[in-house]
Amino acid sequence: MPTAEHDILHRLAEDLHTAAWLLPADDALRGHLEMLGALPSRMDAWEEVLRPWLHAVRGGALPSFDSPPRLAAAGAIALATARAARELHEEDPVGVTLRCMARWCARSAGAPTHS
Repeated sequence: MPTAEHDILHRLAEDLHTAAWLLPADDALRGHLEMLGALPSRMDAWEEVLRPWLHAVRGGALPSFDSPPRLAAAGAIALATARAARELHEEDPVGVTLRCMARWCARSAGAPTHS
């Protein structure tokens, strides 16, 4: 029987897969979003994939949102990750990483954020 976390992660995967369609077929970010969209709806799977992303954020090795399609994708990613983070437990490692991702994407898209 699916749990609340399963449902949250399933919806997040669908949202990120949809965001991928905002990007050209040859965009590396699209491939990454499609990969996230194919992840199983398990916390351990998401944590395993998001942990390296968080280290990349801290190290400054991030994709740029330097084109209209990438800016649109940044907005879609921000919305999807913010919603999922809000629905997960505040101290959950995946939720913490998703909140970080949501703020970074929102700032990249030019939206005001509260830290």
